[in-house]
Amino acid sequence: MKSFNAIICLLTLFAAFTSSGFAVDSLKEANLFSMELSLPIADGKKVLVNRVSGTDLRDGAFSWTGELVGPDLGFASFSRVGDSISG
Repeated sequence: MKSFNAIICLLTLFAAFTSSGFAVDSLKEANLFSMELSLPIADGKKVLVNRVSGTDLRDGAFSWTGELVGPDLGFASFSRVGDSISG
């Protein structure tokens, strides 16, 4: 049980140090643990997206899904594998 608690503690610290308290402004800056993204949309405005889930795809690759904040309803999702971002 002690080793399980230590692992949970380390994962919590890792998540705290790899995510920030403010919205990340680009997909290039985002990581698996980013809790909030501020993303540009076609009309030059930005939308705020809160993380709903993410999946570690190994070797630095991940997928990320979030829900739009505000009056506009919707979801955003993307994945990163190496330098490629799809979504």
